[in-house]
Amino acid sequence: MTSYAPTARYRAVPIIIAVFCVQWLLLSAINHPSWDGAYYYSYARSLVYDGDLHLANDLQLSYPAAPDFANKNNHLKLTPTGHIENFFAPGAAVQWLPWLVVARPFSHTGYEPLVLQTAAAFTTLLGVCAFGLMMQISRRFAPSTAVLATVTMMGCTPLLFYQFRDPFYAHVPSAVVATLVLFYWLRIEQKPRPRQLVLLGMLLGLGTLIRWQSVVYGVLPAFTLLWHGVQARQKFRRLAASFLWIALGAFAIVVIQLMLWKIYYGNWITIPQGDSFINWRASWWRPLLFSRFRGIIAWFPVFLPGFFGLIVLAKRRPRIAIPMLIVICLQFYINASTRDWFGGGGFGLRRFSSEIPLLLVGYAVLLARLPMMVRYGLTLGLMLHQWTLLRYGLSEKLGGRVVSMIPDFRWSEDSWATFLSQLGSYATNAVTRPRDFWVLHGSPVATLLDGEWPALHLGALAMAAAFLAVCGLIGAAAWHRWRSDP
Repeated sequence: MTSYAPTARYRAVPIIIAVFCVQWLLLSAINHPSWDGAYYYSYARSLVYDGDLHLANDLQLSYPAAPDFANKNNHLKLTPTGHIENFFAPGAAVQWLPWLVVARPFSHTGYEPLVLQTAAAFTTLLGVCAFGLMMQISRRFAPSTAVLATVTMMGCTPLLFYQFRDPFYAHVPSAVVATLVLFYWLRIEQKPRPRQLVLLGMLLGLGTLIRWQSVVYGVLPAFTLLWHGVQARQKFRRLAASFLWIALGAFAIVVIQLMLWKIYYGNWITIPQGDSFINWRASWWRPLLFSRFRGIIAWFPVFLPGFFGLIVLAKRRPRIAIPMLIVICLQFYINASTRDWFGGGGFGLRRFSSEIPLLLVGYAVLLARLPMMVRYGLTLGLMLHQWTLLRYGLSEKLGGRVVSMIPDFRWSEDSWATFLSQLGSYATNAVTRPRDFWVLHGSPVATLLDGEWPALHLGALAMAAAFLAVCGLIGAAAWHRWRSDP
């Protein structure tokens, strides 16, 4: 692997923090869980405050701040076992459990503004920590462009919306765990010991518990084990034992989901949305790639240079890049096989959030082969494009709109000419109407411009930062002890 000076690594940290602070000031909202986020948060809230997994009352507590969501009366939609319908995996709730345990003696419902905003700020901070780790990973392959690639990904993916505008969804924790899997896989991919394989399996299981489709990250260790097995001519028993350690670690976490499915739906394995939700012939690969309504080219263009950068990397580091490419291709296949490939009423191609660490590596590698002016021009263009979509994409229905959801899932889309014309006209607001373009409603800067002090924003961020620091110290101590044990 390419070596790099530790001083260069630490010089990059202030850049990442500065970008995060600007994004937080312009974007961060006063958050209250609704829609998908209400389900994710309800797992943690119900366990800590009620000591059960009956989520109906938790959903009802989210209704006052979300009238559209309340009108759905989701607490009345029951499964055959008497529980509410819950299509969502429980893993994202893990991030809020420690905070809610601490906050429980001082709150009555878990839906008080400071409790919620601190939980949201905690997720936001986890996101920037993940980007810092992504930068360290990409330095191994493209040290000269790792910082620029990281800053680009911080501003030109759907994670920008879910990190700052709606952090109660599962996309930030999904990206965080995917980054940890990639980081740990790269650290142990030479000669892993059994307990290292178990820990990697547990990380894979946690990723799957957050978003089921993250199971494809198992390709990374599987490819490595098979590669080493063939190169070293390992005996089948040794290779099988390595796979077994990973499987045991993953199962120890995934069994939580299996038990919840059994409780909620009466089956150990199910598709909560119904069997017709997935068509394994990948019937929607064309719109996923080409549609003006949330297609990759129109809404997530950094996907392409990131993917091609991994192809470039595969020429010199096939053992690393090929399994990364396989993971991305499998995620594309899964998303193209899902009836709501567009992600419902959410922002952008959010279901590719867990692939951001892989795409960042590829993007850094590709940038290293480009002239300096092209690097910065491409970065600025991609970030302006994503910010324009974040600011106007949902509110102005750029590119198209959802026509209906369950059970038929239909959408409409505009022509390329209409989409590009609208996108260009809104992008000019960056100069002609800077406050409207750059400062989003409810953000700290917007609050200040309205003559108020963003006390809730600042207080929640400070509390979340302190809590994250404590968790980090505890985690570092546990990690050090685990590594020092024979």
